[in-house]
Amino acid sequence: MIKEKIIILLSTYNAERYLREQLDSLFAQDYANINIVVRDDGSKDSTVKILEEYREKYDNFTFYAGENIGAKDSFFDLIEHVKGREFGFIAFCDQDDYWKKEKLSAATDAFAGDLPQLYCGKPQLADYELNPIKKEIKRNIRPAFSNALIENIVTGCTVVINRAMFDILVDYMPKYCIMHDWWMYIIASCFGRVIYDTDSYILYRQHGNNVMGIESSYASELSSRISKFRGRKSNISMQAEELVRLMEQKRNEWADKEEIVECYKKAKLLATYKENLKKRVMLAFGRQVYRQRRGDNIIFNILFLLGLR
Repeated sequence: MIKEKIIILLSTYNAERYLREQLDSLFAQDYANINIVVRDDGSKDSTVKILEEYREKYDNFTFYAGENIGAKDSFFDLIEHVKGREFGFIAFCDQDDYWKKEKLSAATDAFAGDLPQLYCGKPQLADYELNPIKKEIKRNIRPAFSNALIENIVTGCTVVINRAMFDILVDYMPKYCIMHDWWMYIIASCFGRVIYDTDSYILYRQHGNNVMGIESSYASELSSRISKFRGRKSNISMQAEELVRLMEQKRNEWADKEEIVECYKKAKLLATYKENLKKRVMLAFGRQVYRQRRGDNIIFNILFLLGLR
Protein backbone atom coordinates (compact mmCIF):
# COMPACT_ATOMS: atom_id res chain seq x y z
CA MET A 1 0.00 0.00 0.00
CA ILE A 2 1.39 3.39 -1.03
CA LYS A 3 1.28 5.87 1.83
CA GLU A 4 -0.08 9.36 1.25
CA LYS A 5 2.48 12.11 0.75
CA ILE A 6 3.57 14.18 3.72
CA ILE A 7 4.87 17.68 3.09
CA ILE A 8 7.23 18.85 5.82
CA LEU A 9 7.29 22.63 6.26
CA LEU A 10 10.46 24.13 7.73
CA SER A 11 11.28 27.78 8.36
CA THR A 12 14.97 28.61 8.81
CA TYR A 13 16.81 31.62 10.18
CA ASN A 14 20.57 31.63 10.82
CA ALA A 15 20.38 27.87 11.24
CA GLU A 16 23.86 26.80 10.15
CA ARG A 17 24.89 25.25 13.47
CA TYR A 18 22.23 22.51 13.69
CA LEU A 19 20.48 22.46 10.30
CA ARG A 20 22.30 19.54 8.68
CA GLU A 21 21.61 17.31 11.67
CA GLN A 22 17.92 18.14 11.55
CA LEU A 23 17.61 17.66 7.78
CA ASP A 24 19.41 14.31 7.96
CA SER A 25 16.90 13.16 10.57
CA LEU A 26 14.04 14.08 8.22
CA PHE A 27 15.49 12.07 5.36
CA ALA A 28 16.02 9.13 7.74
CA GLN A 29 12.30 8.79 8.48
CA ASP A 30 10.82 5.32 8.05
CA TYR A 31 7.87 7.00 6.30
CA ALA A 32 9.20 7.15 2.75
CA ASN A 33 6.72 9.38 0.89
CA ILE A 34 7.85 12.82 2.04
CA ASN A 35 8.52 16.18 0.45
CA ILE A 36 10.38 18.92 2.31
CA VAL A 37 9.65 22.58 1.63
CA VAL A 38 11.80 25.21 3.35
CA ARG A 39 11.38 28.96 3.57
CA ASP A 40 14.48 30.84 4.68
CA ASP A 41 13.54 33.87 6.74
CA GLY A 42 16.36 36.20 5.71
CA SER A 43 19.37 34.33 7.12
CA LYS A 44 22.70 36.16 7.30
CA ASP A 45 24.90 33.09 7.83
CA SER A 46 25.54 30.05 5.61
CA THR A 47 22.02 28.62 5.94
CA VAL A 48 21.08 29.27 2.31
CA LYS A 49 24.28 27.59 1.11
CA ILE A 50 23.39 24.50 3.17
CA LEU A 51 19.87 24.50 1.70
CA GLU A 52 21.35 24.69 -1.80
CA GLU A 53 23.47 21.62 -1.04
CA TYR A 54 20.43 19.59 -0.02
CA ARG A 55 18.45 20.78 -3.04
CA GLU A 56 21.19 19.43 -5.28
CA LYS A 57 21.27 16.15 -3.39
CA TYR A 58 17.54 15.37 -3.03
CA ASP A 59 14.72 15.55 -5.58
CA ASN A 60 12.09 15.84 -2.85
CA PHE A 61 13.65 18.92 -1.28
CA THR A 62 12.91 22.53 -2.28
CA PHE A 63 13.40 25.89 -0.66
CA TYR A 64 12.80 29.55 -1.29
CA ALA A 65 14.18 32.64 0.41
CA GLY A 66 12.25 35.61 1.74
CA GLU A 67 12.58 38.68 3.90
CA ASN A 68 12.82 38.36 7.65
CA ILE A 69 9.23 38.31 8.96
CA GLY A 70 9.59 36.06 12.01
CA ALA A 71 8.79 32.39 12.62
CA LYS A 72 5.02 32.80 12.91
CA ASP A 73 4.50 34.65 9.63
CA SER A 74 7.12 32.54 7.88
CA PHE A 75 5.12 29.38 8.63
CA PHE A 76 1.90 31.02 7.46
CA ASP A 77 3.72 31.94 4.24
CA LEU A 78 4.74 28.30 3.84
CA ILE A 79 1.12 27.22 4.26
CA GLU A 80 0.07 29.57 1.48
CA HIS A 81 2.99 28.38 -0.64
CA VAL A 82 1.92 24.71 -0.70
CA LYS A 83 -1.87 24.96 -0.65
CA GLY A 84 -2.23 24.07 -4.35
CA ARG A 85 -0.21 20.86 -4.08
CA GLU A 86 -1.42 17.29 -3.65
CA PHE A 87 -0.69 15.65 -0.29
CA GLY A 88 -2.33 13.74 2.53
CA PHE A 89 -0.60 15.37 5.49
CA ILE A 90 1.40 18.43 6.49
CA ALA A 91 4.10 18.27 9.18
CA PHE A 92 5.75 21.30 10.81
CA CYS A 93 9.44 21.32 11.62
CA ASP A 94 11.90 23.53 13.54
CA GLN A 95 15.46 24.00 12.37
CA ASP A 96 17.45 22.81 15.37
CA ASP A 97 15.80 19.63 16.67
CA TYR A 98 16.20 15.97 15.77
CA TRP A 99 13.39 13.67 14.65
CA LYS A 100 13.40 10.02 15.66
CA LYS A 101 12.96 7.83 12.59
CA GLU A 102 9.41 6.72 13.50
CA LYS A 103 8.13 10.26 14.12
CA LEU A 104 5.94 10.56 11.01
CA SER A 105 4.75 6.95 11.10
CA ALA A 106 3.59 7.35 14.69
CA ALA A 107 1.72 10.53 13.80
CA THR A 108 -0.08 9.17 10.75
CA ASP A 109 -0.97 5.93 12.56
CA ALA A 110 -2.83 8.02 15.13
CA PHE A 111 -5.25 9.47 12.58
CA ALA A 112 -8.62 7.80 12.10
CA GLY A 113 -11.40 8.62 9.64
CA ASP A 114 -11.93 11.74 7.55
CA LEU A 115 -12.47 14.20 10.40
CA PRO A 116 -10.14 17.24 10.36
CA GLN A 117 -7.37 16.28 12.78
CA LEU A 118 -4.24 17.68 14.38
CA TYR A 119 -1.64 15.42 15.93
CA CYS A 120 0.85 16.80 18.43
CA GLY A 121 2.84 15.46 21.33
CA LYS A 122 5.40 15.83 24.04
CA PRO A 123 8.93 16.41 22.73
CA GLN A 124 11.89 14.93 24.58
CA LEU A 125 13.99 17.75 25.98
CA ALA A 126 17.67 17.54 25.02
CA ASP A 127 20.74 19.66 25.54
CA TYR A 128 22.58 21.32 22.66
CA GLU A 129 24.42 18.05 21.92
CA LEU A 130 21.09 16.13 21.84
CA ASN A 131 21.67 14.37 25.15
CA PRO A 132 18.22 13.76 26.67
CA ILE A 133 17.36 15.88 29.69
CA LYS A 134 15.82 13.55 32.26
CA LYS A 135 14.17 16.15 34.47
CA GLU A 136 10.85 17.15 32.96
CA ILE A 137 7.53 18.37 34.29
CA LYS A 138 4.82 15.72 34.12
CA ARG A 139 1.39 16.87 33.01
CA ASN A 140 -1.99 15.31 32.40
CA ILE A 141 -2.91 17.07 29.16
CA ARG A 142 -6.61 17.56 28.32
CA PRO A 143 -6.98 19.13 24.86
CA ALA A 144 -10.21 21.04 24.23
CA PHE A 145 -11.41 24.29 22.70
CA SER A 146 -12.10 25.73 26.17
CA ASN A 147 -8.40 25.26 26.89
CA ALA A 148 -7.17 26.41 23.48
CA LEU A 149 -8.74 29.85 23.92
CA ILE A 150 -6.42 30.74 26.80
CA GLU A 151 -3.51 28.27 26.70
CA ASN A 152 -1.36 26.63 24.06
CA ILE A 153 -0.43 22.99 24.69
CA VAL A 154 0.77 22.43 21.11
CA THR A 155 4.50 22.41 20.40
CA GLY A 156 4.68 23.35 16.72
CA CYS A 157 7.56 21.04 15.80
CA THR A 158 5.48 18.00 16.81
CA VAL A 159 2.44 18.93 14.71
CA VAL A 160 1.09 16.87 11.83
CA ILE A 161 -2.30 17.71 10.29
CA ASN A 162 -4.35 15.87 7.70
CA ARG A 163 -5.58 17.40 4.46
CA ALA A 164 -9.04 18.13 5.84
CA MET A 165 -7.49 20.12 8.69
CA PHE A 166 -5.14 21.93 6.32
CA ASP A 167 -8.07 23.06 4.13
CA ILE A 168 -9.86 24.52 7.16
CA LEU A 169 -6.67 26.23 8.30
CA VAL A 170 -6.31 27.88 4.90
CA ASP A 171 -9.90 29.14 5.16
CA TYR A 172 -9.16 30.62 8.60
CA MET A 173 -5.86 32.38 8.02
CA PRO A 174 -5.67 35.11 10.69
CA LYS A 175 -4.62 38.71 10.45
CA TYR A 176 -3.63 38.41 14.10
CA CYS A 177 -2.68 35.50 16.34
CA ILE A 178 -0.12 34.94 19.09
CA MET A 179 1.72 32.02 17.44
CA HIS A 180 0.97 29.77 14.47
CA ASP A 181 0.90 26.58 16.55
CA TRP A 182 -1.51 28.15 19.07
CA TRP A 183 -3.79 29.19 16.20
CA MET A 184 -3.72 25.64 14.81
CA TYR A 185 -4.73 24.30 18.23
CA ILE A 186 -7.69 26.70 18.34
CA ILE A 187 -8.88 25.84 14.83
CA ALA A 188 -8.41 22.08 15.23
CA SER A 189 -10.21 21.92 18.59
CA CYS A 190 -13.11 23.97 17.20
CA PHE A 191 -13.61 22.29 13.82
CA GLY A 192 -12.03 18.87 14.27
CA ARG A 193 -10.04 16.71 16.66
CA VAL A 194 -6.77 17.15 18.57
CA ILE A 195 -4.65 14.07 19.23
CA TYR A 196 -2.06 14.50 21.99
CA ASP A 197 0.61 11.78 22.08
CA THR A 198 2.36 11.29 25.42
CA ASP A 199 5.22 9.46 23.71
CA SER A 200 8.13 11.55 22.44
CA TYR A 201 9.45 11.31 18.88
CA ILE A 202 11.50 14.51 18.77
CA LEU A 203 14.67 15.51 20.57
CA TYR A 204 13.82 19.13 21.40
CA ARG A 205 17.15 20.89 21.62
CA GLN A 206 17.40 23.50 24.39
CA HIS A 207 19.84 26.32 23.78
CA GLY A 208 20.08 30.08 23.99
CA ASN A 209 18.68 30.75 20.52
CA ASN A 210 15.41 28.82 20.84
CA VAL A 211 12.41 30.79 19.62
CA MET A 212 10.17 28.85 22.01
CA GLY A 213 11.14 26.38 24.71
CA ILE A 214 9.73 24.03 27.29
CA GLU A 215 10.59 24.53 30.94
CA SER A 216 12.26 21.53 32.57
CA SER A 217 11.64 22.35 36.26
CA TYR A 218 8.76 23.71 38.34
CA ALA A 219 10.81 26.71 39.46
CA SER A 220 11.81 27.75 35.94
CA GLU A 221 8.30 27.14 34.66
CA LEU A 222 6.73 29.23 37.44
CA SER A 223 9.12 32.10 36.69
CA SER A 224 8.32 31.83 32.97
CA ARG A 225 4.57 31.74 33.55
CA ILE A 226 4.60 34.77 35.86
CA SER A 227 6.56 36.71 33.26
CA LYS A 228 4.06 35.74 30.55
CA PHE A 229 1.06 36.55 32.75
CA ARG A 230 2.46 40.04 33.41
CA GLY A 231 2.95 40.65 29.68
CA ARG A 232 0.69 40.15 26.65
CA LYS A 233 -2.20 41.66 28.57
CA SER A 234 -4.67 41.83 25.69
CA ASN A 235 -3.29 39.20 23.32
CA ILE A 236 -5.62 36.38 24.34
CA SER A 237 -8.80 38.40 23.90
CA MET A 238 -7.47 39.90 20.65
CA GLN A 239 -6.83 36.39 19.32
CA ALA A 240 -10.38 35.38 20.24
CA GLU A 241 -11.69 38.52 18.54
CA GLU A 242 -9.92 37.49 15.33
CA LEU A 243 -11.45 34.02 15.51
CA VAL A 244 -14.92 35.52 15.98
CA ARG A 245 -14.39 37.79 12.99
CA LEU A 246 -13.44 34.88 10.74
CA MET A 247 -16.22 32.62 12.04
CA GLU A 248 -18.85 35.29 11.43
CA GLN A 249 -17.72 35.56 7.81
CA LYS A 250 -18.42 31.82 7.37
CA ARG A 251 -21.42 31.46 9.67
CA ASN A 252 -23.50 29.62 7.06
CA GLU A 253 -20.93 26.78 7.05
CA TRP A 254 -21.25 25.94 10.75
CA ALA A 255 -24.50 27.48 12.02
CA ASP A 256 -26.27 24.09 12.17
CA LYS A 257 -23.41 22.34 14.01
CA GLU A 258 -24.05 22.51 17.73
CA GLU A 259 -20.47 21.92 18.92
CA ILE A 260 -19.09 24.66 16.69
CA VAL A 261 -21.86 27.04 17.76
CA GLU A 262 -20.77 26.48 21.37
CA CYS A 263 -17.17 27.25 20.40
CA TYR A 264 -18.31 30.48 18.79
CA LYS A 265 -20.18 31.52 21.94
CA LYS A 266 -17.11 30.92 24.11
CA ALA A 267 -14.84 32.81 21.72
CA LYS A 268 -17.35 35.68 21.58
CA LEU A 269 -17.45 35.89 25.37
CA LEU A 270 -13.65 36.00 25.62
CA ALA A 271 -13.44 38.59 22.83
CA THR A 272 -15.95 40.92 24.51
CA TYR A 273 -15.66 40.12 28.22
CA LYS A 274 -14.11 43.49 29.09
CA GLU A 275 -17.33 45.29 28.15
CA ASN A 276 -18.97 44.85 31.56
CA LEU A 277 -18.67 43.19 34.95
CA LYS A 278 -21.31 40.55 34.18
CA LYS A 279 -19.24 39.16 31.32
CA ARG A 280 -16.07 39.25 33.40
CA VAL A 281 -17.76 37.25 36.17
CA MET A 282 -19.19 34.79 33.63
CA LEU A 283 -15.77 34.20 32.10
CA ALA A 284 -14.03 33.89 35.46
CA PHE A 285 -16.52 31.53 37.11
CA GLY A 286 -18.72 30.12 34.35
CA ARG A 287 -16.31 27.32 33.36
CA GLN A 288 -16.21 28.57 29.78
CA VAL A 289 -12.42 28.29 29.61
CA TYR A 290 -9.70 26.51 31.55
CA ARG A 291 -5.95 26.06 31.77
CA GLN A 292 -4.24 22.74 32.39
CA ARG A 293 -3.16 23.65 35.92
CA ARG A 294 -5.47 24.51 38.80
CA GLY A 295 -3.18 27.26 40.04
CA ASP A 296 -3.18 28.90 36.63
CA ASN A 297 -6.97 28.87 36.63
CA ILE A 298 -7.05 30.80 39.90
CA ILE A 299 -4.64 33.39 38.51
CA PHE A 300 -6.63 33.75 35.30
CA ASN A 301 -9.94 34.07 37.15
CA ILE A 302 -8.48 37.07 38.94
CA LEU A 303 -7.08 38.52 35.72
CA PHE A 304 -10.42 38.09 33.97
CA LEU A 305 -12.27 39.83 36.81
CA LEU A 306 -9.82 42.71 36.50
CA GLY A 307 -10.12 42.74 32.70
CA LEU A 308 -6.40 42.19 32.21
CA ARG A 309 -6.36 39.44 29.57
